[in-house]
Amino acid sequence: TQALLSHPSLGEPVVLDLLRVTGSKAARYDLPLHFNGHIMDVGFKSQSALAARPVLGKANGYQHVWIDAASEPTSDARSLTWLLDGRFYTYRFASTAPSRALIGESGANDPSFNLRREPMLLQRVDGQAATTFYGVLEPHGQYDGTAETVRGANSRIDRLTHYRGKDADVLVLDLAGGKQLAVGIADDPAKGGSHEVSGGGHSWRWDGGWKRFDTGTRTGKDGK
Repeated sequence: TQALLSHPSLGEPVVLDLLRVTGSKAARYDLPLHFNGHIMDVGFKSQSALAARPVLGKANGYQHVWIDAASEPTSDARSLTWLLDGRFYTYRFASTAPSRALIGESGANDPSFNLRREPMLLQRVDGQAATTFYGVLEPHGQYDGTAETVRGANSRIDRLTHYRGKDADVLVLDLAGGKQLAVGIADDPAKGGSHEVSGGGHSWRWDGGWKRFDTGTRTGKDGK
């Protein structure tokens, strides 16, 4: 599920993403984010590959990805910020099961230089039958190389939180300035019905496939 959200506290619309994956047995789940630009800030502790540049795998496309840094597994939300064409982008991400964050680049094992060099962020969950990945991509600020000025380099989102109910999820964005934005998403939007999710001292209730909640709003009809 993806949603494009606007809010007065945000300079630009943001993209909210929720992906639930399930299997019959424990497995490895990888979720990549390919992007362009220069990395400005790595919002998590990681170990960089300095002496050598290892490759992610041996087949299925993994052999073409170098790994430059990797984190330890955690379920905490993390962030990565980069600069592209004078604009900053911050990606906040997490998963319900502990995941590692790998920073890499395409172009490995390509002697004919057919592949485009492109950075990537990979979330990796090991040994789980199911997990939920969630994140928010936020464009913000501006860098003017001619005038040598920077504005809005810091993200306007302070925190990303996920709560799970019986048959639905809620993603909560805590925004700079104290505002809060939440989105409730049912497992099966086509079925309709009522849904309730509780967490962090709050309860969100809605009818239908999804619902947006701004600060102070806890109940409502389908956001469509």
